[in-house]
Amino acid sequence: MTSRKQLIEEILSNFSAIRKKAFSAGFYLHQKNQVTPSQWQLLHLISHHDGIGVKEIAEHLGVTSSAATQMIDSLVDDGLLVRANSPEDRRAIKIKISEKSKKHMKLMREKVFKHLATIFETLTDKELVQYNKINKKIIDRALRSKVED
Repeated sequence: MTSRKQLIEEILSNFSAIRKKAFSAGFYLHQKNQVTPSQWQLLHLISHHDGIGVKEIAEHLGVTSSAATQMIDSLVDDGLLVRANSPEDRRAIKIKISEKSKKHMKLMREKVFKHLATIFETLTDKELVQYNKINKKIIDRALRSKVED
């Protein structure tokens, strides 16, 4: 019989495999540029918090401000993000999604959704509803729990 620990390890492996496979379809912006999963996560975050600061970005992503700045710099150089001065504090820099990025993100979302729809075709409608309920239950618990050392 499989232990609970083994099942959880298998589930983690499955999460990773699904994420990698599903999102690999959407990372190409056009023939020359490719967005990495980390960059996609950053773009997604900023698209929902337009005008967010570097420190807040780092906190959301669980990285240092220096690491966040490096990711931001790369996306600014590619024209996908824009730096703007904060009207409240001239020393503060706010990060915003560029118009180019908005267009590309829409295309990426469509590609990812289409690919995910294909992956989830293996489930019946009833199974998909159940899968969604289980995921929500896990996410609710994850959001309420604290990470222990």
